Amino acid sequence: MKTIDLTSKKFRGLAARIVLGILLALCCSSAAIAKEKVAILYVYPQDAKPELVHSPSDLERHFRGPIKNFWREQSYGKYDYEASFFYWKYPLSSAQTDAKNDHYVVDMLKNQLPDGGNFTVPGYVPSEYSKTIILLGGGFLGFGGGMGSTALKVNGVDYPKVHVGSFTYLNKNSQFFSKNFRFGYYRPGAEFKGKGNGEETGYPELGLTGEDGILLHEWGHGIGLSSHASYWRSETEPLYGEIYWSKERSFWNQESGYGNYFDIMGSSPPKYALHMNAFYKDFMGWLEPSEKVTITESQTGVKLMPLQSQEQGVKKAAIYKIPAGKFSRPAPFDNNLEYALYFEYRQPMGFDKHLGHEYLKSNTEGLMINLTRRQGSVFVAAWLLDMSPDGIVYDKAPSVVNPGSANEDDHHEATLNAGKTFYDDQIGITITNVRADGANGVTFDVQLGKKSGLASGVYDTADFVQRTGP
Repeated sequence: MKTIDLTSKKFRGLAARIVLGILLALCCSSAAIAKEKVAILYVYPQDAKPELVHSPSDLERHFRGPIKNFWREQSYGKYDYEASFFYWKYPLSSAQTDAKNDHYVVDMLKNQLPDGGNFTVPGYVPSEYSKTIILLGGGFLGFGGGMGSTALKVNGVDYPKVHVGSFTYLNKNSQFFSKNFRFGYYRPGAEFKGKGNGEETGYPELGLTGEDGILLHEWGHGIGLSSHASYWRSETEPLYGEIYWSKERSFWNQESGYGNYFDIMGSSPPKYALHMNAFYKDFMGWLEPSEKVTITESQTGVKLMPLQSQEQGVKKAAIYKIPAGKFSRPAPFDNNLEYALYFEYRQPMGFDKHLGHEYLKSNTEGLMINLTRRQGSVFVAAWLLDMSPDGIVYDKAPSVVNPGSANEDDHHEATLNAGKTFYDDQIGITITNVRADGANGVTFDVQLGKKSGLASGVYDTADFVQRTGP
């Protein structure tokens, strides 16, 4: 879900998103939140069955173990938090609560309280924490989260702006959620019936539960990522196929409503992998200058190590900043912002171990390429480009583009691999000669400049060389 302003029924408004993005960028940069203070408020109804309530030791162990480990790996040790835990027996029974009235559980909690929404939680002082995460337990069902600001009354004191996220977080024995985090896949050769109809597998050793995917996604919004990680739908040419507009065609809906399933910010919950794309890691300040390759001219033998590598000082991303005026798309696309191509290389490591699954293994054998956009230090967006376009012409409508579920959209095969060459005529860039070597990294060549008479697209390298010369 997007970053939201919970103080307004129009929380999806443009102004709310920009203001919140600015505040997050100013107060929640990687330097400022090196050890941010987080309050975990666990709420359960007064008649909750004991077996459906997390014990304090279980909850604290989870947030000080797997959740903390996730952020340490994600940020290369640059983001950490100190959590304080509060347990609140909600003054209503399960039968008296109704999660259907408000999408965000914090609103539900406030609106149902008989005393004007006063949270009577001993010891909890919201102003002492950079964010509060509200978890519903004990079979107390609510809707999904969101991370934003709201007014709260706590122990009789009014707090006009509390940065909160709110989530349903049931006991591991509940029938509603899986016991461990699940990743999706399709069996080779199986008929594709839509992204939600595949099979799933879990990795208990990661320590994550079924609820953690949404929690971590919203947490990402909460530390400064206002946008989702998106995917540019392609028929034949990675940058000139049809972008997936999840709503009406407008500048603000170019995010495409998630789409990069290899990114914790690209789906809620994520489907294929959990690490953020290289651009978002760079935006957060987690990549050191020594860990980036800046492409300014043609180069052979550009080498990257896996993006998930925890080794300091190794190259984890390559960046080509697209010169102003070199990239354009039809209105309402804004062609005046800062655009770049970010190159990264993934391996089945750590929290991304699902990439070793046969369904996704090809994505560990080449380059992931994201088109990125930023407006100063606040507004960012990233689209994963499809380097194995499938030739399917997707269903289109005059104002909305919705993919037909019968056509596999090729999300699960995204990388530029050996034997393939990507050429973009508008930008004037060629990426070729990709050589992947497992955990030892990937090497590739970059050629800047246009090729006469050649259309943009992904080519067999042999055919590309025949057309253009070595």
